[in-house]
Amino acid sequence: MMIIKQEWTDTMRKYIAFIIILCGFVHNGCLAGETLPSVMRNYMIACKTMNEALANQDKTLMESALEMLDNLEVSAIPDEYIRITPTDDRISPKIYFLPEYADRLLLNDFIIAELDEASLLRESSLSDPEIYVSHHGVKAKGNVTAELRCEGHVTLFLSSDGVQPPVAVLRDRDSGKEYKDFSTSGNSSWIEWDMENPGWIELSISNISDTDVTYVIALN
Repeated sequence: MMIIKQEWTDTMRKYIAFIIILCGFVHNGCLAGETLPSVMRNYMIACKTMNEALANQDKTLMESALEMLDNLEVSAIPDEYIRITPTDDRISPKIYFLPEYADRLLLNDFIIAELDEASLLRESSLSDPEIYVSHHGVKAKGNVTAELRCEGHVTLFLSSDGVQPPVAVLRDRDSGKEYKDFSTSGNSSWIEWDMENPGWIELSISNISDTDVTYVIALN
């Protein structure tokens, strides 16, 4: 009976913690489902949960983040579809919003050696993932520019381990049109648009905070 009681207590603790997080998202307007596709909304919740878990060194929250990430098909943006402008403002990411990273954190009690996105996703065999991601660290008050090859209807989502939403500007290289009207929620922002023709877009991200920040660029 003691074992059953402990299992029930652990399950309820995880459930209650997850409900508390969701209530917090509702309070802060994070569940903006009408402007964010469901798959990206789920990824946003997973990113937020991982941030909370790391901040509090909470394994229950990290297990929730891992479960959510495991239910998404995530892979790296192929090298031929992304180009990063070299800059001194770019640094190594401090966090990766990936199931493999969450799993490593749980196995190693939140102590983890420096890793890179490629090594974390090396075993991925997804041929048609729901979400493509790319992680980048940016120095305090720094900027990073990425060129992304897109086509059709595009959803671009940005999140970070910071407290403010990413400040970003998007420009279609072919048409010259700029997009600045990102929707924001917490430390995330996103935008949707239609590409008239397949081509390259330029994404500029500014870190306006006084601390280094890791950003994830996500596309679907």
